[in-house]
Amino acid sequence: MNASSMLDMKSCRGASSDSDHILVRGRCKCKIAYSKHKPKRTTRRLHVNALQESRKARRFQQQLEEEFGKLETEWVTEEKSHIEEDWKQLKEVIMEVAEQTIRYQPKPDWRGWFDDECHKVLEEKNAACKKWIGRPTRTKRMEYERL
Repeated sequence: MNASSMLDMKSCRGASSDSDHILVRGRCKCKIAYSKHKPKRTTRRLHVNALQESRKARRFQQQLEEEFGKLETEWVTEEKSHIEEDWKQLKEVIMEVAEQTIRYQPKPDWRGWFDDECHKVLEEKNAACKKWIGRPTRTKRMEYERL
């Protein structure tokens, strides 16, 4: 980005971002480049802690035994066997049974840390910042920095 891309720039002294910096906002002219990168694919994790329940563990084991029995009869009837294909089938069976019995872990809730106490402290700091910006004195700056 270069200077000719900047269309309109303004400083906003009243915005507080928990520092003594001044927010600068602006409009710019941008060209979006083609990205060859694919979006990151998140992997879902199986809920393996569910296997600690004896009922679910027993059900998982029974279904695996049934599916392995089907695979074994299929492998016996085949004349030629390729180890890579056999491993792939085995993995698919295990994942399929795991999806059916133990399912996936629920997504963790990361929003729990920002509670009412954090919100109250942030409001106090913003109010002190506005007082300091409205009439900048040494005592108001020290009060703002104390928070």
